[in-house]
Amino acid sequence: MNGWGRRPGRSLVRWVPDYLARSPGTYVLLLVLVVTTLVLRGVGASTATRILRHQSTNLLQMSRDAPRVLLLSAFLLDQGRLAFELVLFTVVVAPVERWIGTYRWLVTFAAGHIGATLATTIGLWLQVRAGADPGLVYPIDVGVSYGVGAVAAVLTYRLPRPASWAWGAFLVALNGNAVIRTGTFTDWGHLAALGIGFALGPLVRPEHRPSDRPRMLLLLGAGLLAVAAGLLALIAIVPDSDIVVTPPGQTVNVTVLGRPPGCVGTCRSVVVRYAQDGAQVEGLLVLAQDTLTRPGDRLRALVDPAAPGRLRLVRPPQRVRADSLFGAMSVAAGVTGAALLAASHHARRVMQVASAVGNPDVDVTAGLVHLGGEMHGRRRGGLVDEPHRDPGS
Repeated sequence: MNGWGRRPGRSLVRWVPDYLARSPGTYVLLLVLVVTTLVLRGVGASTATRILRHQSTNLLQMSRDAPRVLLLSAFLLDQGRLAFELVLFTVVVAPVERWIGTYRWLVTFAAGHIGATLATTIGLWLQVRAGADPGLVYPIDVGVSYGVGAVAAVLTYRLPRPASWAWGAFLVALNGNAVIRTGTFTDWGHLAALGIGFALGPLVRPEHRPSDRPRMLLLLGAGLLAVAAGLLALIAIVPDSDIVVTPPGQTVNVTVLGRPPGCVGTCRSVVVRYAQDGAQVEGLLVLAQDTLTRPGDRLRALVDPAAPGRLRLVRPPQRVRADSLFGAMSVAAGVTGAALLAASHHARRVMQVASAVGNPDVDVTAGLVHLGGEMHGRRRGGLVDEPHRDPGS
């Protein structure tokens, strides 16, 4: 039966799973983004903001647990534009994964995400130390844009000329114009991710022999270890002075009026009165656990900018220490670099075993399991000589 007799619906049903299967990393990541975005939409604005700040790659969180936020920030979206992300992933990200393979696609995405984040973190620290807006210490900085930017740069090497030149010029113009017009740390991060993608493009092209992949992993791992060493050197060079993180919101004096109606048992909220814009207003103050208050008590509280009418007690300001910030970043870069070096060593061993069985171009990403199965099949087929054994032994 020719193509005219086929049912379009049946062809589409077969084509969609095949397309998704050839770019699994892209659509698994997209699925995770859809789930986390829908979860954030289902909670209150203040809760969503608190979650995003806690998982952001800002100075405060990077100084506390850089590996955690570097990983988790890649699975959250600030704006949550799912339709835009679907188009972007399908048009830009998926074709690159289908071209270079999931393994190298993941390396490219991670290099862009981690590299650009480390670069912008150092830039933010320098800006705040120079007297910039203290709000830069604790902004919301999540998303996949850095990783996608690096992948988009690699796509330049896939397109034929002159389309590749046009695509590369478009990316440079788009990100360069953003840096010139607004110049936020996110804009500079996008530009850094673009440069990382352009640098990785020649290394991850599938035209390379599989034997070149251990060298690629070795270069990336050594580069990250060099970055980790440089961050450790900064600890000894930079002055040891803390950056004080001012909590967002307006600090006011409040007077406790009593518990709200229906608040019994373990309820930790009280109704308070405070002055705002020349008028006396009432709000709900959320107390810390085991905090006792009585009507008439006067306290210092912070108005929640994300939820008007809600307040919380003023806590001691948080601080960002240079040694903790650069130390945590160094650990993140060092662990990633060590993992890449271990993968390079493993891939080199696979290549050595593959050469021993006469197939030096075996795909190292398939691993020793696939190679072991191939060797077993060759023995069964008589292609590999078994060692002579003494029957009496």
